[in-house]
Amino acid sequence: MADRKISVLFVHTSHTGGHSSAAEAIKEILDGIPHVRSIVINKLDCAETSIFKRMKISLKDHVIKNWPRLRGWVFRTLMRGNPLFYAFSNWLICFKTWSNARLLRCVRAMKPDIVLSCHSQTNSLFSHWKKYRKLSAPIHSLLTDFRAHQFWAQDHMDCYYVAGELAKRDLEQFGVPASKIQVTGIPVKKKFLRQCCSKASLKRKLGVSSDRFLILVLGGALGSGPFLAMARSFNRLRGHFQVVFITGKNRKKRESLERIKSACSFPLYVLGLVDNPEQWLEASDLVISKPGGVSISEIMAMAKPMVIIRRDSYLEDIQVERLRQMAVPFLSCSLEELKTKVEELMSSPEKLQALAGHSHHSFNPSAALTISGHLLKTVQPNFRL
Repeated sequence: MADRKISVLFVHTSHTGGHSSAAEAIKEILDGIPHVRSIVINKLDCAETSIFKRMKISLKDHVIKNWPRLRGWVFRTLMRGNPLFYAFSNWLICFKTWSNARLLRCVRAMKPDIVLSCHSQTNSLFSHWKKYRKLSAPIHSLLTDFRAHQFWAQDHMDCYYVAGELAKRDLEQFGVPASKIQVTGIPVKKKFLRQCCSKASLKRKLGVSSDRFLILVLGGALGSGPFLAMARSFNRLRGHFQVVFITGKNRKKRESLERIKSACSFPLYVLGLVDNPEQWLEASDLVISKPGGVSISEIMAMAKPMVIIRRDSYLEDIQVERLRQMAVPFLSCSLEELKTKVEELMSSPEKLQALAGHSHHSFNPSAALTISGHLLKTVQPNFRL
């Protein structure tokens, strides 16, 4: 091992951002260590042809948008734990190993010393391959949400990295031994951990007013959220403010917001995918976000007060409930309450400061470093960062 590089492979299956972003955060650490080689791959790129990849992404987006009750039922079943549904889901994933043969060949060709699975579906696949000795490397798992469902828990995983003690308890409930679970927090990239300049100068650099209160609305890579309704609500808001919507890949929502800009009583900025989200977070005075594990961790890392809009979504509801259980500082409100709540926050610096979550125990700025060290010590016990 001493005369060659330690090879660490990260695998996720996501067309959004959270799973890959968490993997990249750990890769940043590993890339700075001599004699370590790390690679992040997407199962969708390795296992699927471009046509089937587009079909799967389109189908998933369709289900998320048009079948929320079905998606909610699936996750509700997995959160509660159902042996029959769990067995069937695992069988279905493993039955499709014929379509994932390319992924297996890809992983074998890379000859990793250790694999970090960043998605519940890849947990199922790697556990299946480990069971039948198609892979021999240790398989670890990184959970990128604050709550774990049953499908994360697989018999042949060697270690889990989770956000907190409650997520650890979730996995224990589904049969994972406590000795296999490390409470590390959710890793975020280094750029979210450093603040480089004054807020006013950064606002000017980004092309927005330096003296207006900046409300930043995040919808993730898919641009999910009632953006138009929120913009109309802001139209009735009193105060000296401006709003930036980041709509991700959602071109329709971006175009819809662009069409109403001239009718808004406040400065409205609409962005798609951005390569400097940390700068927009740093420049913001208030962040409105969906309750994704990585998104929330990034917001807490930058000490930003946050608001989460309550929606008819089981998956989001349980994440919000978990955040409450963890005593994470945030404000949850309905779309109808948004105007009143934002006005209250704009007029009260004390309330804004109380919502900032930088020093909260649920966020660990060293998560990526901790996980990196554990991965390397698993391969080489005497390794020191």
